[in-house]
Amino acid sequence: MVSSAGVCWTLADDFAQWWAEGEVVTGKEKGVGSVGSVTPISPESTAAVAPTPGPMEQVTCPSLVEEASHAAVTAQTSGSSRDSGSPLFSIRPSPKGGMGAFALSDIAESTVIMKELALFLATDGKGHLAEELEKLSVEERTEFSKLACYELLDRDRDTAIFKTNRFRTGSSSGIFLVASRFNHSCNPVIRYSYDYSNRQLIFSTKRDVKEGEELTIMYTPNSQYLSMDYGFLCDCGVCDPPLKVPVYYDRWADKVPHETDDW
Repeated sequence: MVSSAGVCWTLADDFAQWWAEGEVVTGKEKGVGSVGSVTPISPESTAAVAPTPGPMEQVTCPSLVEEASHAAVTAQTSGSSRDSGSPLFSIRPSPKGGMGAFALSDIAESTVIMKELALFLATDGKGHLAEELEKLSVEERTEFSKLACYELLDRDRDTAIFKTNRFRTGSSSGIFLVASRFNHSCNPVIRYSYDYSNRQLIFSTKRDVKEGEELTIMYTPNSQYLSMDYGFLCDCGVCDPPLKVPVYYDRWADKVPHETDDW
């Protein structure tokens, strides 16, 4: 049996190289484009009533350091307060390895933190996947190739990346560049659902969240599938029995919402 350590490359290692080479950039630095639209929800807008969708911010390259938002870049680099429209989380290296999403402020229960459009939707057929990949720009294709890849899922690397990062959207599956950076927990902080009418993946909090806390989702309710299908074992403390091994946090699962489309 091949261990996960033997087949996994870590985004933490690649991140250091990308940063040194100036490849880690934000939507602000790259300019406006057409990849993975994200609607960040501000703390102010969620204080009293359920948030309504704001203007969709088009981003070319969602950053591996912060969520793709001009306000996020300002807040992170200058220490200024988060103004209206700022995201509630950032994407940065996780203490346990790889990348993760972390709260930028205290977040109340049932707060919508993100609505994201897919980079593309495809069925499991390799032919359809190839067609969708052909439609991507060079820059979009590069962002797709940077996603985690559990190589034992398929000999074809593109197919393995797709299977590692896909979220089910009914009869097809979608690749969501920002959502793919969220790590797994058997006791997740975030629930998600798919809005079929607007074709958006919606993330919201299951409980109150403290500033700096990592925002996790559940890849699968059966922790045994994590090692069998996605190359890591869970050490979240909720598993029965707990698995006392390191977790590889860059393995995104074949995430399938329940019949209610809400986890």
